[in-house]
Amino acid sequence: DRDLMNWVRDLVRDEEIFLYTGFPDAQREPDGKLEKFNSSGLFNQQGILVDRYPKYHLLPIGEAMPFTRYFPFLAGIDVGQAEWTPGPVPNIMTAQIDDTSFSFSGLICFESILGRLARNSVLQGSSCLVVITNDGWFGNTAGPRQHSALAQMRAAECGVPVIRCANNGISMICDDRGRVLDSLGLGQKGFVRAAITPGSGGTLFIRFGNTPLMIFLLLWTILVLLLPRKDESNGLTP
Repeated sequence: DRDLMNWVRDLVRDEEIFLYTGFPDAQREPDGKLEKFNSSGLFNQQGILVDRYPKYHLLPIGEAMPFTRYFPFLAGIDVGQAEWTPGPVPNIMTAQIDDTSFSFSGLICFESILGRLARNSVLQGSSCLVVITNDGWFGNTAGPRQHSALAQMRAAECGVPVIRCANNGISMICDDRGRVLDSLGLGQKGFVRAAITPGSGGTLFIRFGNTPLMIFLLLWTILVLLLPRKDESNGLTP
């Protein structure tokens, strides 16, 4: 949409801001096939699109039919899915202002529920996570509230601030401990604003991932299997 794109470029130039936003995108492959992406990008203060992030983890059925890599015939089943093409894993984007740089990674919609994606971004050097989403599908239910709470969890477990922008709420800014600094409720119009400090990502989750949890579960399973069990039939312990 050229008119909308020009409006966005004029906005960031007039306000002298960086803007990270979502948009549908497409790319023509050498074989002529058109690949479509649920994408996002960073505009600099001159209105130039300096970086892009097409969504990596697509919503099953809603955005792409699962398992088409292994069963290509599934791609022919149309249940109303968008059939986007998955992009690469989240990359680091940088807003450079004079000698100061701010690095972040984008998470689109339900990607914010996946701790693995957030952790990989921080391991690559991201000092902040930015979530853009449209939760309008859920209506006034627990869905938007659960979704925003999971984004808040990403901040606490990764040790970096999270900025969350939802079309119809809940929008918020969290510090690197998951504490909400400013928020906008479901269905409210307005903005959120807070000063944040780029995070270092020095949490145990960033260092070890789910390994400690898996070790604990393994030891717990072994313990349960080895413990003597009471014979309920005669009250004896074998």
